[in-house]
Amino acid sequence: MINAFVVNSQDLNNRLSLTIENDKWALLDQYYTNGLFISYAFSLETNFLFFKTENQKLQIEFVLLQQTYTPSNLTSTNVLDYDRPYAGWLGFTSRVHSVKQKQAIILGVEIGLTGEQSGAGDLQTWWHNLLDIEVPKWEQEIGNKFLVNLNAKYVYNLISSKYSAFDYKIETALGLKDINIATGFDFALGKLNRFDDTSRIGVLKTNSSNEFYGILGANYKYVLHNTLIQGDLNNNDTLYTTDIINHVLSAKTGLYYKSKRHLISLEYHFISKESPRAYGQIYGSMTYAYNF
Repeated sequence: MINAFVVNSQDLNNRLSLTIENDKWALLDQYYTNGLFISYAFSLETNFLFFKTENQKLQIEFVLLQQTYTPSNLTSTNVLDYDRPYAGWLGFTSRVHSVKQKQAIILGVEIGLTGEQSGAGDLQTWWHNLLDIEVPKWEQEIGNKFLVNLNAKYVYNLISSKYSAFDYKIETALGLKDINIATGFDFALGKLNRFDDTSRIGVLKTNSSNEFYGILGANYKYVLHNTLIQGDLNNNDTLYTTDIINHVLSAKTGLYYKSKRHLISLEYHFISKESPRAYGQIYGSMTYAYNF
C-alpha cells in the first residue's frame, strides 16, 4: 500500500523535515530535555480514510522520533532525589491530514519503544561526554516496553486574513503510552496564506506564496495516564515511577518563514509541572523543511 502511494505521489508535493528540540536553549537540563524528529510527507490524489472532495487536500506523513526525559537532579543515584523518572522514547508515527478551507482533521497512529532499547540514555550520555558536561546517571529508567497509541486532532480557523489568523484546536491521545485530551488556540500575525494553503498546519503546495509570521499559542491538557512518568497501565513496574499532575497548561511562541521550497521555524515552549515534585519547564524547538 505504501509503495503504491509513493509511486502515485511522484508528481505531487513532497516534504522532508528535521526538528530538534532541547531545553539547553533555555539554559536548562531537566524533564523533557531533547527531541529529534525526521519527517517525510506527501500529498494524495485519491481517497484514504477520507473521501477526497474538490476543495479538500489529503496528505500522509511519516515521522521517526526520539525523546529524552530526565529528573532535575542529574548527579544522584537515589530515587528519593528524583522528581520524575528517567525515560526514553523511540517512536514511529504515521498521520493522515485532511485539510479544507476552514478546518483540518489529523488522524495518527504511533508505535515505539521505551527503556534502554530506545537509545535515549546512550545518546545523551555520549553527547554529554563529548561536550565534557555533567553526565546524567540514568538510574531506574522506565523499563523496556513496546507501546501503541492512537492520536486525533481537529483545527478550526475562526479568524483569517492576509495578516492575522486565530485557530482553535482540540486533540486527544488514547493507548498504552498516553491517555489525554487537550484544547487550545494559536494566534498568528504576519504575512499569511489561506488556511488550506498555510505552513501553520503543514499544508503542502509548491505554488503558494511566501509566509513570514509569528505565533502565540496556549493549551490546556487533561492527562489520565502518562507511561513515561507513571509506568504501564497495569501498575506492575518494578523500577521507579511517580504520580502525574492531571491538569497541564502550556504555551508557545515562535517565528516562521516559508518560501516555495523551504521552511524555517524557531519556537519556545512553556509547560507547567507534570509530576507533583517537579517544576514547570521551557524548551526550544527548531525546524527546517524542504519541499520538492
